[in-house]
Amino acid sequence: MEDAVHLDPILNHMLNKEHQRTGGHPSANFPSDVYSRTTFVNFTVTQNSLQTQSLNQVLSFERAHVDQCRSNLMKLQGVEFKLHLRQLKRRILQALNESRGNILDDDLVIDTLETLKNEAAEVSRKWQRQKVT
Repeated sequence: MEDAVHLDPILNHMLNKEHQRTGGHPSANFPSDVYSRTTFVNFTVTQNSLQTQSLNQVLSFERAHVDQCRSNLMKLQGVEFKLHLRQLKRRILQALNESRGNILDDDLVIDTLETLKNEAAEVSRKWQRQKVT
C-alpha cells in the first residue's frame, strides 16, 4: 500500500497477517460483514496455469488450426470422455447387479464387459491422441 492516509478497519486482518496456510497458500478468514462490503479477487498464479496460457497464446498466433484442434479435443476430453466413462461404469454396475448365479456363467455379463472393455480402449486412444496434439 502506498500513500494511505486512512486505512479502513476492514483491512486489519490482512495488515496483521491473520491468515492460515492451506495447501501451501495463505488464506485469510474474514467476517461475513467484510465479504458483504468488498470484492475478493484471487491473483494466484501457478506454473501450470502460466504454461497453459503461454501455449494458448503461441498456438493461436503461430498455428491457429492446431489451436482449434486442441481446443476441440480439450472440450471433448473435459465433457465427452468423463461422461462416457461414467456411462461405462454405470453399465458395468448394472450388468453385475442384474446377473443371476455365477457371474462367469452369465453370457450377458461377459458380452457387456467385452463391449465396455473395447469402448474403454477407444476412449483411452482418443485421450492419448489429445495428449499428442
